[in-house]
Amino acid sequence: MDAGPYHVIRLLHGAIQDHSRLRWSTPVRWRRIARAGAGRSSAGTGERVCKIALASIGQPAIQAKARAQWLLPCLMLLAGCAQNITPTPATADRSFPVVKPFDLPRAGAKVEADFSLPNTTDNGYLRPVFVGFRSPGPKGRPDAGPKGLEYLDTQDIPVRIHLWKLEAGKRIPVVLSELQEDSSVRPSRVWYEAHPADVFIRHGGAGDDAEELIAIGQFDFNLNYQIWDIARIAPPTPGRYHIEIQSLQDHPQVSQMNFELLVSHYNARGIR
Repeated sequence: MDAGPYHVIRLLHGAIQDHSRLRWSTPVRWRRIARAGAGRSSAGTGERVCKIALASIGQPAIQAKARAQWLLPCLMLLAGCAQNITPTPATADRSFPVVKPFDLPRAGAKVEADFSLPNTTDNGYLRPVFVGFRSPGPKGRPDAGPKGLEYLDTQDIPVRIHLWKLEAGKRIPVVLSELQEDSSVRPSRVWYEAHPADVFIRHGGAGDDAEELIAIGQFDFNLNYQIWDIARIAPPTPGRYHIEIQSLQDHPQVSQMNFELLVSHYNARGIR
């Protein structure tokens, strides 16, 4: 798989943003990220990579040793120099990625949005798009309290989602796909399967495409973002869409946190 500088950005950003579990933080992966960036990114791009990475650091789960792991790949990326890279452009109406305030902890809270899916490909395939939510907050996440993030990681968050494709003045219902997992085998097998019902219970950690969010002014380097996906738009056919999502349960354990509906490409390329 070709790993250009913006792929490196997505790898680094996703490695932190996937709930700070550091599941990607193995020496082998760090070496692969460093090799991908060394000699292939401009100094400006390397600086932006480090800003994205360091802006996300400060989560409770990341200790001093883990923070130190970021230093080498960031320095190697800064040392690289090559051609200027143009980020993925935002859609003409700047409606994608979708970021809308969502009062997730309150049962009955609802948000809707119109958006345009771009014709963005990766090795000839349309890049996968997920529907989920994110929680922006200060570094270290004092807003989450002692168990807020643990609650979000382990408890069901039931929501109702409707998605329509808008064509010729009509709304055409779109069936979303949900992640399935078979943990009876090692390693666990995961896949996406059509989910005809409109209620979704499960959610999982995800990483968004930070560069696209930066392009539409929806990424603040001073904040930390926790991100979860609920469903996938499969296939992510380019065009105009309308989405509605509604929270079906009160969650007082995280009522002090802020949440947003998020419809986005994943952070890393090469996902099928």
